[in-house]
Amino acid sequence: MKKLVLSFIIISALLIPQICFAIKENSYNDFYKYVSNTRSFTFNKDYENKKEQNYKIAKKLNRLYKKNKHEKILQNYPDFIPSIFYSFESNFKNNKFDDALKNLDEITKLEHNFSTEQINTFYFATYYGLKDYDKALNISLKIKDKEKIQYYLANCYLNLKKYNSAIEIAKKIKKENKKYYLA
Repeated sequence: MKKLVLSFIIISALLIPQICFAIKENSYNDFYKYVSNTRSFTFNKDYENKKEQNYKIAKKLNRLYKKNKHEKILQNYPDFIPSIFYSFESNFKNNKFDDALKNLDEITKLEHNFSTEQINTFYFATYYGLKDYDKALNISLKIKDKEKIQYYLANCYLNLKKYNSAIEIAKKIKKENKKYYLA
């Protein structure tokens, strides 16, 4: 009986890591890293198993990504986060905030490498663009670094006719901030 139990433990110890490895399969999105200062994605070429199918797909997608063929990418790979983010940025810049919000919702549903702070900031800016100031203010509560958004917070309160709150936040804006004189 002891030999049977010991054999079971040894076999389990050998099989469990393989099963866990099989469960955690790399997605082609795992080969991309978001770089916040350039607001773009970089491709990780230093991958140990370059024969893996997802690496091959990621490499193919990277060629299209560099050529800005985002629509073509999304037709075949609708969950490709770098292209969805490109669509978000494009929609945001063109004041298509409803579409930008849909893009953000897609990104949030998928596994991504954005920090919670970044996602919340994107949502804040999108709701601000939609002039949904109440939702923007609710999202702002989740943002730790409020210094970047102080002007917009003050403007939210101003548009909601909460003048005292707008003044209090506007007073906190430092002279070095580009929005200081607007505030």
